[in-house]
Amino acid sequence: MRKVLISLVAALALTAAFTATAGAGDRVTPNPATACKALTAIHAGGYTSFSNCVTSIWSDVAAYQFPSDENPDVLIGLDQRCTQFENGITDPDSGMTFKFTYPGMYLDEGPDWPFVTFTVNTHQQCMLAIYTYHTLVGA
Repeated sequence: MRKVLISLVAALALTAAFTATAGAGDRVTPNPATACKALTAIHAGGYTSFSNCVTSIWSDVAAYQFPSDENPDVLIGLDQRCTQFENGITDPDSGMTFKFTYPGMYLDEGPDWPFVTFTVNTHQQCMLAIYTYHTLVGA
C-alpha cells in the first residue's frame, strides 16, 4: 500500500507540475549524471561512488519493480509504470485520473522537497526519475 501511495503522490506531483511556479532553472533533466549526483549525495541505493552509480544505474532501473496498483502481489517495472502514467491512472479512492504527456512535466514535491526536481521529456527519463525518487525516499 505504501508503494501505491508513493506512486500516487508521484502522479499527483506530475499532474500538478503544469501549474507550478518554479522557473526552468530550478529543474534538471534526468540522466545518469544528475540522478547519480542526487543519489550519491545521501548515499541512497547502495551506490558507493558516483562512477559506480553511473555505470550501473540503467541496469538498476531495468531491474526495479514494485507492486502494481491493481494487485499488490503482481510486480511491475518502471517501463510499465511510465506507460500507465502516460495512459492515465485512476485513483480508486478519489476516482480522479492522473495522466501526463511529454515534454514539460516535472516531479516536484513542493517547497520543502529536499531533492532535485526533474524536468521529464521522454519515457526513458520518466523511468529514471521515478527510480531516483523511489530510491531517495527509501533512503
